[in-house]
Amino acid sequence: MVKVFKKPYSKVYSACREALQELDIPVRYSSNKRGAIRAETEFSLFSWGEEIQINLYKTTGDEIEVIVNSSSKAQLIDWGRNETNER
Repeated sequence: MVKVFKKPYSKVYSACREALQELDIPVRYSSNKRGAIRAETEFSLFSWGEEIQINLYKTTGDEIEVIVNSSSKAQLIDWGRNETNER
């Protein structure tokens, strides 16, 4: 999923971190300088867990592009979990 925001980089980065915190998804790696956040959902009844990668890029002008990718750790069918994580 790709979204573009017309907000300062620091606010968009903080909002990404806060969203993960509100969803109780633990952050495993975070670098404001590199614009990268990696988080992992926990094992549950419906999933072996997912890896979520968020990358922030400064575009021309004052826009910040955010790319979110979620992938399952060890299962073939994700039952829509990755799409839900990305939203």
